Amino acid sequence: MRIGFRVDASIRIGSGHIMRCLTLAEQLKKNGIEVDFFCRDYPEKMSVLVKERGYRLHLLPSLCAKHEGIGLDSWLGLTWQKDIEHTITAMSGEAYDCMIIDHYGIDYQWHKKLRRYVNKIMVIDDLADRQLDCDLLLDQTFGRKKDIYRSLVPDECQLMMGTNYALLKPEFADLRNRALEKRQRFNGVKYFLVFMGGSDAKNITGDVLQILDNTQWEQDVIVDVVLGSYAPHAQDVCEQAMKHSLKVNIHANVENMEVLIFDADLAIGAAGISCWERCALGLPSLIYVVAENQQKNASALELLGAAMVWNSLQELKSNIEKIQESDYSWLEMYKVSSNICDGLGCSRVINKLINYVIN
Repeated sequence: MRIGFRVDASIRIGSGHIMRCLTLAEQLKKNGIEVDFFCRDYPEKMSVLVKERGYRLHLLPSLCAKHEGIGLDSWLGLTWQKDIEHTITAMSGEAYDCMIIDHYGIDYQWHKKLRRYVNKIMVIDDLADRQLDCDLLLDQTFGRKKDIYRSLVPDECQLMMGTNYALLKPEFADLRNRALEKRQRFNGVKYFLVFMGGSDAKNITGDVLQILDNTQWEQDVIVDVVLGSYAPHAQDVCEQAMKHSLKVNIHANVENMEVLIFDADLAIGAAGISCWERCALGLPSLIYVVAENQQKNASALELLGAAMVWNSLQELKSNIEKIQESDYSWLEMYKVSSNICDGLGCSRVINKLINYVIN
């Protein structure tokens, strides 16, 4: 069996899409399935992560000039017609049992053109804002209901909705019980984990470090900062860490996020897919909406009491002080968040995908 992924990564798009596809690809590979990636050749070269993981990477032509398209085209950087033309050319006539597409710029028109070249089409989405012509659809947004997609996909499309299908590495499920036992012995925040997304184009990490530097601490505190490989402000953050009043550890090219989450007492992070990693290990979080598509997750988590949302640095400082003053807020977030995601979503997706494609 051979499966392809059509996904992009850049400073504007971020790295979340390609990272969750790599998580899924790794489990497909363990099931003896050949995996190829089809990615646009962006200047940041973030798709090199695919080659580093040992997968065959087909680079679609780089963009010669900035494309001033609107809507879907603005995500692709060129017209959908050109994108599907480039993708089919890169496939070189090879047969694919399934193409998995994780891209906000691709809709049913692109899918229909691909139909004659693949057996099945699977889409990973979280916007529910366009028509899709796919056989399987995954949306790991918390609380997502099937009804929202019924008018957007074919009647026979298999829907996988919610955090039960969150694409997490199996290491999260392996660590889950130990992590939840550890949380029950909570004795104040001593380890912070800061991760504002793979690219963090606005250097929110730097702002967070400034707040932590200006906060009074009753005990020694350690801060683990995670930066993406191509974060444009990585050097600035490293220099800031060296001058910081707290012990700040910088982690780049992280392969063991589950260990950092396990060790941490409190996370300050973006409201993207890393939310489900933290929930799987019961880590309370102070979350910030980095992109519009994260708003639903953030609102739902705050409403349930699984996290605190901050929209300004003053709010972040206030949230930190609230947790310092009382363990109650921390304990409530731990209890609620640990029930949101069990870390087994990827295996559920793999089972559905393989069974559906074979049948």
